[in-house]
Amino acid sequence: MIPQGLVRCEVCGHVHGASVRARRAHVSACGDYVPRKAAMARARDNYRHETETSSAMQAAVQPEQEPVRTLPRAMREVCVGQGGENDPTTDPWMQERVATKRYLHKKEWAAWLEVCRPAFLGYGASSQAERCRRQLVIMDLVRTHLAMGRGEAQRRRDAVAGQAARAAGARNGIPQDEGAQDDGVQDEDAQARRTAARVEMLCMLNAAGRAARMLTRDGEDLVRSSAAEVVREVDGLYPQEDVSTFPQPPLPVTVVGVEKDEVSRAIRRRLTRGAAPGLDGWTRELLYPLTQDSALLMEVAVLTADILNGNVSEQMAHRLRATALTILRKPNGKYRPIGAESVWAKLASMVAFDRVVEASRRIFAGVQFGVGGQIELAIARVRKDFEE
Repeated sequence: MIPQGLVRCEVCGHVHGASVRARRAHVSACGDYVPRKAAMARARDNYRHETETSSAMQAAVQPEQEPVRTLPRAMREVCVGQGGENDPTTDPWMQERVATKRYLHKKEWAAWLEVCRPAFLGYGASSQAERCRRQLVIMDLVRTHLAMGRGEAQRRRDAVAGQAARAAGARNGIPQDEGAQDDGVQDEDAQARRTAARVEMLCMLNAAGRAARMLTRDGEDLVRSSAAEVVREVDGLYPQEDVSTFPQPPLPVTVVGVEKDEVSRAIRRRLTRGAAPGLDGWTRELLYPLTQDSALLMEVAVLTADILNGNVSEQMAHRLRATALTILRKPNGKYRPIGAESVWAKLASMVAFDRVVEASRRIFAGVQFGVGGQIELAIARVRKDFEE
């Protein structure tokens, strides 16, 4: 059963999944996990205490010790051996945000595949402990091989800003030496002409509200907030709940399997929105070259199945749930948090949702119209209710 992803409990004989999440849920339902030899030894000792006088007298003299709670060997390898006890708030991996490349030219795909092959190939045939180790290696691939130095990242930002300034100056008939000076101070007349041109363009696009805000914003000082103030405001808007009170999700009857065609379709069609990477640096454009190699695509499908089944270590789970948060301040003084999650978590979510989309249409047909392009049903229902 182990090659099929199933194990049998030695206490109650129940067959459940071999993932860490399934084992933990079964331990809470069945009780303390006791190996077969330990259970037989405990039963033999209890029988001796009940039948033999000497053992009963010894038990009266010596207090009974609490039995040691042990976990299965596979769970100990995953939770302890792979760093599952690390606190995510103190993990150095989550404390830094590394600037990485988001796109690769097609000429660079071959080199990128050579970098990914040692980490991916053989993942499906590895043991549980080896899979957990490889999961962390895969999460660090982009940070390790596609990291951008401070100089390169700054040059990219300067190049983008310079191109935008030159384009704005060319549209307004401003010479390049006048549009951007070496000391960073722009001419007031040039800035006024740029603002007027942007306001005219917004009015042509029927964005009168944005044009009015741009005119009223001129001359106002930028409001800056400290990091402590931003964190306090965001915590007040989105308080953190106690995760220990969350109910355990029901265990799947069978282990969820993922086909490589599902993963390829999700990467090609579903992951096209949202180009910002998470803390791991992975993007859809970095995953797309892996779909061109059949062997790598198969390993990506196995990794996606492990994520869906919860067959990951605690450290990997924290990294999947981690979000690169960017907080913007609105004109009214409030904050708008924008989070970029891991592309691996989005890939697993999209693969899972594709399997229940037909069932969701039937379930939510009378609750939320518009699911699956059924807006005409909502219009007919509203008209009928209005006439009645």
